[in-house]
Amino acid sequence: MKTAIILSMLALMCNIDTNAQNTIEGRVTDKETRQPLESATVIIQHTADATVINYTLTDTDGRFRLTVSSPQSVKLGVLYMGYKKVLLPIDPTHPMEIALEPETILLKEVQIRPGRIWGRQDTLKYDLTRFTSSQDRNVGDVLKKLPGINVEENGTIKYNGKEISNFYVEGMDVSGGRYNQINNNLKADAVQSAEVIEGHQPIKSLRGKTFTDDVALNLKLKPEARSQWIYTANGSGGYGEEVLYDASLSALQLNRKQQTIYNYKTNNTGRDMQSEQEVLAAGNSFDRITDDGAPSFLPLPGITMPLSRQRLLFNDTHTTSANRLYRLTEDKQLRLLFNYTHDRTTQQQGSDETYYFAQDTVRTLHNQNYRLLTDCLNGELNYENNADNRYTRENFSFTGDWQNGLSAISGDKSVTQQIKHSGLDMKNYFSQLHTRDKYTWGIRSFFRYSYLPSSLKLTFDDDRQSSTPLREYQEMNVSNAYTDNSLYWMRKKNGVNYQLTGGFRGELSSVTGPYSANRYMFYATPHLEWNRENILLTAALSAQWSHLPEQSCHYLFLNPSVFFRYTLTPRWKMYLSGNITRSTGRLDEIYPVSYRRNYRTIITNPGNVPENTRQLYSFYLEYKNAVKEFFWTASFAYLHTDHNLMTRSDYKDGIFYLSPYKKSNSDENYTLHSVLSKGVYDWNLKSSVELTMSRTKGKQCNDGVVQDYRYDYLSVEPKIIWAPSRLFEAAYQAKLSCGSSKIGNDRQLDALWNLSQRLILSIGWGDTDLRLSGEHFYNDIDRTKHLNTWLADASLVQRVGKWCFTASVTNLLNKKEYSYTLYSAVQSSTSWIKLRPREYLLSIQYQW
Repeated sequence: MKTAIILSMLALMCNIDTNAQNTIEGRVTDKETRQPLESATVIIQHTADATVINYTLTDTDGRFRLTVSSPQSVKLGVLYMGYKKVLLPIDPTHPMEIALEPETILLKEVQIRPGRIWGRQDTLKYDLTRFTSSQDRNVGDVLKKLPGINVEENGTIKYNGKEISNFYVEGMDVSGGRYNQINNNLKADAVQSAEVIEGHQPIKSLRGKTFTDDVALNLKLKPEARSQWIYTANGSGGYGEEVLYDASLSALQLNRKQQTIYNYKTNNTGRDMQSEQEVLAAGNSFDRITDDGAPSFLPLPGITMPLSRQRLLFNDTHTTSANRLYRLTEDKQLRLLFNYTHDRTTQQQGSDETYYFAQDTVRTLHNQNYRLLTDCLNGELNYENNADNRYTRENFSFTGDWQNGLSAISGDKSVTQQIKHSGLDMKNYFSQLHTRDKYTWGIRSFFRYSYLPSSLKLTFDDDRQSSTPLREYQEMNVSNAYTDNSLYWMRKKNGVNYQLTGGFRGELSSVTGPYSANRYMFYATPHLEWNRENILLTAALSAQWSHLPEQSCHYLFLNPSVFFRYTLTPRWKMYLSGNITRSTGRLDEIYPVSYRRNYRTIITNPGNVPENTRQLYSFYLEYKNAVKEFFWTASFAYLHTDHNLMTRSDYKDGIFYLSPYKKSNSDENYTLHSVLSKGVYDWNLKSSVELTMSRTKGKQCNDGVVQDYRYDYLSVEPKIIWAPSRLFEAAYQAKLSCGSSKIGNDRQLDALWNLSQRLILSIGWGDTDLRLSGEHFYNDIDRTKHLNTWLADASLVQRVGKWCFTASVTNLLNKKEYSYTLYSAVQSSTSWIKLRPREYLLSIQYQW
């Protein structure tokens, strides 16, 4: 029924009566110097009454683009302070070249207080000089103060609750999406402003032709910082349980012709530097390829705690990176990246887990001393030719990583577990687009090859478990090749954008056994976009035929999707979307041989192919008022997934046995999410609050009995940053969360509340800053027990010219460990982890 509704909406679109939209584009320059004029106001107004019907601002190159239903009875006007206003007839057939004549003006004596935020329809600008204080070490600290923008713990940047897709400096992407390399190394006072670009389309030949919901962030440097090299050297030494060190050397040059970032960093203070090598920005939507990567049978243990990773990591890390970006011509760019990381991490942690099976309750105890050695090398070459009528991109990348995890485990079992995981991953992506008149066509080709040898070695204590062999060894070597090749065609006519994508996907996989699971798919996706004034409606129907020869299976899937956007006013937007996606499982879900996933989990799959049908429906509402620095979004999403397989879980002799079998079942999720952000200019304050409410329902099979489960979750995250003067700054953030679970018909687990709070006070006088921070954690362990954990840090900073001296102490109260309890489906887990002790550190930094 739901599929029929979506297909009906798709058919309806083909009969919509549309009016043609004319695109007006051009460039504004200074008549005398011929230099482009940025942020000039371009308007379209009625000739009769001068009513403005559309407007925009010029970009950094003086270019603009506007749409109008009819060029008759309207004129185009350009306004820029210090220049004479022009009013011209519109010519939609050719780009308009507009040269403004300078004009001498006399202003009366007035008092003007410019705002910190301003913009046009699709671009919002922040004057970072009005947000920066002496306490800000880098540009990442300043971005946290911007209303409407949220910077998460790992550095991910969100605007109005949405992750940015591209991160630029002066319109260029030197980091390839690894923008922590910029945020953590570019000094705060080098940046003039930040631009948020909504509906960002970096491919020139697609601008104004097809819809995109991407958001980009662009940093604009101060003129004196654009061409010069910025060097920073830092050295630190101290003591805790061992001798501490923290050193770094960075060099940046970020201008509009070429950009360079060189970094070397090392420390054993818990500071996580691998985040600088993570790709956080996914890039433009046209170049995104559907690739889940090669399957992994032996995952390494991870650390998940609601604490800063610097509290938990006992590390010895060295990382280096080199990024070079060349602007070869106005349209051509070449980017080279190289990164290497060596890391040694140790950790002590444990858990008390309870599994609520239908016929019994299983409790397991688990303590481990864990050590992980990691070496990771990756490189990338990216070439782009981004012209008005042609787009070419060639991207080649490789990654090699070697990981060795060793765990000494005690509790229900006494065992030593060693997981070795290596990987070689090579990718090549090529795309090319051509545009002529109203037609656009092109090709995309992606190829990836991955080789993932891994092994599991277990050594059991014979006194604790004599019935199990003293040693077990298992190898799982995966070879995986994947390709996706498609042709693309688009035409815009009478306000409707017609698109057609068709192609072939293939995957060749093999794993130790030997066993292979290959997959071939042909697909075609017609896509329609109708855009009329404030309304956008898109619909697509993807037809996919796939074949799995080893399983003698073939499938024909029809995956429809619709999207509706209504712009009520320039400040209000509303979105509605729905899609249905059918798919089959991955290699690790089909593999028909029993294998150990870790020391206490064995997976057995008879070779059944998982089939999943996923339905997602969402509603999104957005409001923004840049003048009042007010941003708000609210969204509701419903997800329903049907499965043809259910996983049975059995527990025997300290081992969990997981085996999928044929049984239709479904799960569903409801999520309400809202983000509100408000800045107060007069108080130099930013406040925000994020609300999440969700409910998940499903079925699970334990000991042969199927039982329902339900999990409810609530979280509220307020944040406040207040800087009433240059002498004082305060930052407060908290997260209040509650989780509860119901299993079967009569087992209701108690609601557990968790609260984390952090307060940071910065006091400055002259060239001296004192920074005090405190954290409080309240955690319900069960109905009758809860824990309070208090943590505190302090630092003193003295600046002398280009030198900066810092004395700091972390974990002042010398807390030894942290504990908390979480629910998930039919399980509750109380975990503890060792914290870094009280540590003293002296740092010297020189920047030139």
